[in-house]
Amino acid sequence: MTPGLNRSHTIATPVYVIDDDASIVEEVGDFLKLKGFVVHAFSVPAEALERMLVEAEPFLVVTDMQMPGLSGLDLVRELRHFGGAPRVFETILFSAFADLDRAINALKLGVLDFLVKPVDLDQLVAAIYRAAEALDQRREVKTNDRDLSAQLAETLAKAKELTSTIENAAVRLSREAVSPTPVTAMPRLAPAAMPQVPAPQPVHRLVINPPRTLPSQAPEESEMLHRIKALQAARRFRDKLLPSCVDGDANWEILLYLIEQSLLHRVVSVTSACHATTLPSTTAMRKIDELVSTGWLQKRPDPSDRRRTLIAPTDLCRDRMRNYLLGLPVNIGTPGFESPVPALA
Repeated sequence: MTPGLNRSHTIATPVYVIDDDASIVEEVGDFLKLKGFVVHAFSVPAEALERMLVEAEPFLVVTDMQMPGLSGLDLVRELRHFGGAPRVFETILFSAFADLDRAINALKLGVLDFLVKPVDLDQLVAAIYRAAEALDQRREVKTNDRDLSAQLAETLAKAKELTSTIENAAVRLSREAVSPTPVTAMPRLAPAAMPQVPAPQPVHRLVINPPRTLPSQAPEESEMLHRIKALQAARRFRDKLLPSCVDGDANWEILLYLIEQSLLHRVVSVTSACHATTLPSTTAMRKIDELVSTGWLQKRPDPSDRRRTLIAPTDLCRDRMRNYLLGLPVNIGTPGFESPVPALA
């Protein structure tokens, strides 16, 4: 369906009707079915929630607000925050009590329409069409975002491949370099004219001793031992430079993603950061809050969209991650890796 749809037509999007009053469920459900809608009616909210949690396609929710055990607002919260992939749906709430606080709480949860009982069925149909149009707009935005994400991922992969090639070439050139040819000395500047260059901050370097091998070991076994040694040393190096708040794969995955986006000069929302990880959204959100509380990440409202919250590394985080990343050899764990300096204790 597109905006401006002729509302004499019906929509294929399923409509879930939920109310603990079975007579209302039957009346509303039958009316919508007569109008040609695909209707799933429930008088037990928990049963409706169980069905909607496995709904893969976008859907509409028409629910009473006040219900025993599981209110309409609780239902929406569960659908938005329960584990798994984010669900695409729009909600229409109705209640016998039209107070401002209830309406504000509903809007905070993203509820599209708030109707007062007894519900005028023609008004309900109009609200359903508005919700379906909103769903179509979200589908279109999501499709565009998915296409852009695919293009971005492809570009980023090519950039990483090119960066790796350049870094490996630089390492080879540094090993093969010969003494530079003397050049004519430049005239020395007077002390007053000498430019002041700030001293770079010291960077700790990770160095690795080659593992001891036995004469009877095959070259492949020696190489595997070498890579294990490199990975173990890299982990000790990370523990030495970075605090315990980044311990664990979850925090580490979030930090690496945000540092990467920061180096690419990209603005990241909290939602995007959660989706970019392999973690469930609720887990990623909790890990982000932990890193914010320890001073490694900072949140701020998006000035162009106050409904969105942006997330970025703090100066402390950038400084510590700089020391860690620049301290890692570019060819760590690869064949032929050598270091004449003793390993970290």
